[in-house]
Formats: sequence, C-alpha cells, structure tokens
Amino acid sequence: MDARLLALLQARALRPLDAHFADLLLRHAAVPSPELALAAALVSQHAGDGHVCLPLARHAGAPVFDALPGLRWLAPQREDWCQALTASGVVGPPGSDRPLILDAAGRLYLRRLWCDEDAVARDLIARAAPRADVDPAALRGPLRALFAGDDAGSVGQRRAAAVAALHGVGILSGGPGTGKTHTVGKLLVLLQHLSARPLRLALAAPTGKAAQRLAESLRKAATDLQDAVPVPDSVPTLHRLLGIGADGRPRHDADHPLACDLLLVDEASMVDLPLLAQTLRALPAPARLVLLGDANQLASVEAGAVLGELCAGAGAYRADAAARLATATGDAPPVAGEGVSTGGLAHAVAVLEHSYRFDGGGAIGRLAAAVRTGKVPDALAELAGGAEVRFEPVADAAQLAARLAGVVEAHLAPRFEVTDPAAALAALGEFQVLTALREGPFGVSGVNATLERLLRRCGCIRGQAAHYPGRPLLVGRNDYGLGLFNGDLGLLLAQPDGALRAWFAGADGTPRPLAPSRLPAHDAAYAVTVHKSQGSEFRRVLLILPPQPNPLLTRELIYTAVTRARAGVTVWGSEATLAAAIGRRVVRDSGLADRLRAGSGHGP
Repeated sequence: MDARLLALLQARALRPLDAHFADLLLRHAAVPSPELALAAALVSQHAGDGHVCLPLARHAGAPVFDALPGLRWLAPQREDWCQALTASGVVGPPGSDRPLILDAAGRLYLRRLWCDEDAVARDLIARAAPRADVDPAALRGPLRALFAGDDAGSVGQRRAAAVAALHGVGILSGGPGTGKTHTVGKLLVLLQHLSARPLRLALAAPTGKAAQRLAESLRKAATDLQDAVPVPDSVPTLHRLLGIGADGRPRHDADHPLACDLLLVDEASMVDLPLLAQTLRALPAPARLVLLGDANQLASVEAGAVLGELCAGAGAYRADAAARLATATGDAPPVAGEGVSTGGLAHAVAVLEHSYRFDGGGAIGRLAAAVRTGKVPDALAELAGGAEVRFEPVADAAQLAARLAGVVEAHLAPRFEVTDPAAALAALGEFQVLTALREGPFGVSGVNATLERLLRRCGCIRGQAAHYPGRPLLVGRNDYGLGLFNGDLGLLLAQPDGALRAWFAGADGTPRPLAPSRLPAHDAAYAVTVHKSQGSEFRRVLLILPPQPNPLLTRELIYTAVTRARAGVTVWGSEATLAAAIGRRVVRDSGLADRLRAGSGHGP
C-alpha cells in the first residue's frame, strides 16, 4: 500500500474501505500515480459521507488532510490532476465501464453512483414531460369541485394536484401541516376520474414508520371524500415493494416491473439516489410517479439529497408551464421572470406553503421559517421568550443533569403512574426529548442514561433489570411479521399478574401487546435522535444541543427538530451552537441538478 495511504489509515483519517479501494486501483492502473491514489481515496471517503461525486476543483492546488501533522498532501492543479487520472486506465469518461468516471465539469464518480445519477436524470426528464392524454381544460371542473375555495391553502393544494395530474411525475413538497396527504387523497380521486379503468395504486415510503403513517393518513383522507379511492390496509417500505434482498438486488426491475398505474412515495427526502434509481427502473414508463416530502428536512443517510435537488429552482413556473396550470386551475400561478432559471423539473414541482398546523403565524411556524431561511437573529428572537418556543442555556454536563431532573419531575415521572395502555401510549406523544448527537453526555446514549439514573433515584424505576414497567421503547429494525417498524415508539407495562408486556399502537390505533422476548432490536426512548424522529410528531419537544458547535449540526437538523412539535419547542444548549447550526447547510456534492437543467433544455 502507498505509504501515505497507510499513514492516513493508521491515523484514522481514512476508513479501511477508502484506503484499500485506492490501493486496489493503484494495483490495477496502467499508469499508477500519487494523483490517482489521492483521488481514489477522496472519492471513496466522499461517498461514505453521503456525496454522489467529488468536485476536483474544490481540492485542486490545495493541501488535503492539512489538519494532521506530517500527513499533509498537496493536491495537484485541476488540469494536471485530470490528465493523470485519464492516463491511469481506471478512470474514464461518462458512459465508460471504468471504475471511476470523470465528467467534463471535473466531477469524479464511483461508476455505480454515476450510473444511478444518469438513470435517475434520464427517467425523470422523460416522465416530467406534459402528458399528451391529459387536457388541462378538462381538469378545471374536477379540480374546482375537489379543492373549492380561493384561500391560500386551497389555491396551493389545487395547483399541486394539477401539477401531478399534468405530468408523468409530480413532486409535492411542503412542511408539516400543509396538507400534503390531504392533497394526495383528492389527487387520487382526480386521477381515477381521468382513468378509464380502476387505478392500480402502489404506495411506499423509505421506512416502516413512514409507511405506516402514510397508510393512516390516506385512510383518514379517503373517509373525508365522497368518491374515495380504496387505500391498501398496509403500506410497504420501498425495499419491500421492490423486493430488495440481503444482497441488495431487487425482485422488480426493468425486466420485472411493478404492476401499477401510479406509485406514491412519501417522506421522499429520506430516499437516497441508489434507491430512487432502483425504484425508477422498476416503474413502467406509462406509470405516474408522485414524490411527497419536505425538501427542507434532513437528507437521506446514504448518497445524495435527491428531493432537494429535484425542488431546486421551484416556486415559479416558465410561461408555458404557467399557462397550462392557469388553464387547469383557473388561478394565476407565479411566473418566472425573463431569463430566470426555474430548474430542470420546476414545472413538475409544487411547494405547499400554507400551514394549517401553524395557522396565523404561530411562534413555532415563525421559528421554523427563520431556521429554514437561515435567519439566525430572527430565530434567536423567537426563542428569547414565550410559552410556545424558548431557549435555555446549558453550559456543561452537570448543568444538563440538573435540568434533566426537572424534566423527570414534570414529564417523565407522571407517565409511570399511567397503567392503561391506550392512555400510556397517548402520553408518549405529549412530550419527547430530541438530541442532535448519538454519543457523549449531550447525545442520545448519555441523555437516556442520565434520565434512567434520575428515574431510579426518585423510585420510578426499581431494580437494575433492562426491562421494567414504564420503559419507553424505540424499535430499531423492521419486523414485518410483528408489524413493527424502525422508529416505532412503544412502552412496557405490567399486567395484573405482574408479567411485562410491550405495547404498541396497531394500524387502527388500538393498543396491542407483545411479549418483550419477541421484540426486534430496540432501545430506551426517553430521548431519541432528530434523525429517528423524522416522520413523527409530538405535542411538545425538547431539543438538546451540545454546548460547543459541531459540524454534524445543520440548518436541516434544527428545522426537522422544530417541526416535530405541534404546540411547543424548548432548545437547550448555547446560542453559539444554535447559530452555527442554522448557518450551516447540508451540502451533498452531485451533478443531478445540472443534468436535469441541461437535459430538460432549460439551463441557466
């Protein structure tokens, strides 16, 4: 192995995967070079951090790993770097079968990620074209009947339904309480009206928790409609819908497509690039695709920030797209100015902005808007006081433990007095502690340990057993046989005979018991990470931030935490940490947005 790669591996600046991947390419290269070693290690590391590609220009001519004494590696100038990579024999242009792909913009890809990005861009550009079988004028009557009213919420939802009906792909983005699933419920009625035969509907979400919530929301929306479209009793995860096995290979693909006329995917911000590529390959060309989510939430754990890129430039429509929407809805949609780029798929995107949950500009809504737009002074001003949202400084672990004693007394200890399963489960939705980190005293593991210690001290928890009455549970793995999914919340309660049972809300909301021995992987849930809370909502949340700024804390994480609450948000930490987080955006390197603009013929 190259000496510098070995040194970086030993210093833990590179994962073993990164160093060994670079070493493998060096051994197979026709012309091995230090330039190849550095590029291969960086592109592998970058992919591990959730990026789709490595922009060489960002590192060209600059020191890399300069924070590590003695391991500083000066990257070559971009032109020299590209020449060395091209000469190596293991780097090729787009469309080649080389392990690494280098495009004209100087973006370096692992070949599998380039293929996924290429497949997604080509498929979505084709699907986003206006459908020839839909007459915009014929939509006005049904749309006006389904979305009556000219208030901001009705206009936005009517426009969103029209966007999805007019194109083969519809992307609906909106924050909590904007009526996304309500809109989709009526959209299904509209599409059934347009179809000459019963609509074959497929529903899915990236996680089991999100899938369950989608089924519940659509069933509720359907009961509110006179012309309800049958909604399946259960909704699978995308992995289960595609039949993805342990080897990562799907049962459904281009040769074995899904049997559906429309695929609706909820919580699309959590869908990574490879998973979307697999989904599109399995979706028949005539079928519609509707992606539902909040582009401002945390991006997927794996590669890409797909929903954010698809929504880039959304908010206003080109003149031709605006004219179609005006004909279909009778409203006047926002039109992009002359020469203003609207993004590659902006004509197929609708952003729902009116929140019914935070109607009237409540403090949570104003705080979420300030965080979403990066306005630190406004966010801090909202948190300066008030019953609905507030900030409290916490400087160290000792002060945190002292504050958590108050949380135990006010919110957690009373739960141990509730023995009725339905009431106990309802209590879990009243208050939730969220953490930004996993480890350390301010992380989910440390906070849960502190809370359990405090609960033992006050007598709520007796003994040292891992399972005890009143313990809240967070499921960490899907178990389809039990109907439990990653992110589900439940709790342990004692039966009259003293036996413990784990209680979870069933699909219809009715509590159902399980023996603790049958549970899949799970943890205590006095506190959960913001990532695990996605797709959930609580009456009040307490967000715990570390006292020192951390690069893992971003605007999207704070926004996701704030919007989990319906009635109140409290933030603990330091103003410096909060301000730094709001000012830091998640940036995932990718060429998808550029490819969509270029491929749709509407570049800058």
